[in-house]
Amino acid sequence: MKISKPEHIAQGNGITYMTSDLSLVQLKVLMTIIRELQKPISMMITDIGFGRIKPDDVLPAKEQFMDGDHLMITRKITIKVKDVGLGNQNTGYLLNSLNALRQKSCCIPYNPARPTKSKVLVTGLISHYTYDCPAQTVDVYLLDAVVNRLLLVSEGFTRYDYTHAMAFSNKYTVRMYWIINSWRGRKGFRISMEQLRYVMSAEDKYPRNDNFISKVIGAAYKELKQTGDIWFEYSRDLRNGKDMFSFRVYQRMDSERREKVLKKPKQIAYSMLYNMWKMQLADIDHFVSLITVDNVQGFICELDYLNRTIDRKSLKDPAAYMKTILISYFDTLDLVSQEVTLTGKK
Repeated sequence: MKISKPEHIAQGNGITYMTSDLSLVQLKVLMTIIRELQKPISMMITDIGFGRIKPDDVLPAKEQFMDGDHLMITRKITIKVKDVGLGNQNTGYLLNSLNALRQKSCCIPYNPARPTKSKVLVTGLISHYTYDCPAQTVDVYLLDAVVNRLLLVSEGFTRYDYTHAMAFSNKYTVRMYWIINSWRGRKGFRISMEQLRYVMSAEDKYPRNDNFISKVIGAAYKELKQTGDIWFEYSRDLRNGKDMFSFRVYQRMDSERREKVLKKPKQIAYSMLYNMWKMQLADIDHFVSLITVDNVQGFICELDYLNRTIDRKSLKDPAAYMKTILISYFDTLDLVSQEVTLTGKK
């Protein structure tokens, strides 16, 4: 698989954990729509500010049309057939996918960490479309309410490489790519077989669990491990009679990119440990050297939590206390994963 220059988009977590049995082409159409919508506001989405404001004047203009007796408000974007990875002879696949996106129901949670009631059912991700054959472009019309859902990143977002996602050859690889990117830089996560089937939109696929693992998880694992900028390892076990998966997420990047990603977090960690906890420089150097792209986000969050919750004034030796905590933290890092319950299942 040939990968071009990375192009990252920040997709709202509601879309990442959206459930609907979308085909590979339909997923690619959806990602292209999100990419086109997001271009004007991409500069407003950063790691520390979630782009809460979406100025109306930078989005496609609102248009009106009558759907029976109802006046509908839409916004139009134009996508190129080639951007979806289809040649001129395969336009029919694109048009069939657009028709499906007009009809399929999707369950979109506002936040996967919230209760089931936070989910939103959307019927038809697109309103309608017009196809320009000579230009090989499609004008896609989206209801204004759907545009707002596709751009809702204030509740958290998943940042991923659009160019990688568009090159995958399996719809389950795309789904898994979204999910593991939502856990990028964390210790890992645990999820039940039932919940995993749900978020992969494969509840009624491959009834035998061994077939599900082979056809869904195994296929995604193989493609991501070989070609992805991020991949996962997983194990399976039973807990209280539940079939559970434990996932660890890994990132692939060259040394220059890795150094750039870690530079600021290491500076923050160094400052916290030296200025707040008065640790010895040798100890700080040791712990900072253990920070990797796979654990950096979790480690910084852990430091921030300790800084906010522990009264250092009541400790006889804050530096020694923190040293003990960090030794334990890194010793257990590979063994710890967060168990999650995703919206949509009780």
